[in-house]
Amino acid sequence: IARIRRAFTYLERMTEGLSQKEVAAQMNVEVHTVKATVYWLYTHLGAHSSEQAVAIAFRRGILK
Repeated sequence: IARIRRAFTYLERMTEGLSQKEVAAQMNVEVHTVKATVYWLYTHLGAHSSEQAVAIAFRRGILK
């Protein structure tokens, strides 16, 4: 559950216009951590972009 929350936190910040590097700096993690976590989320949702991942998450009720 914590990994999913963290993945959506990264994704939400990216949809606000932040780069993965900026998200990493704000969250005090390595850029690789953000990239790997977002990739993991895309894979599980079947998404190819942050916009598509957010849309899928809203449709499935994961995000509100």
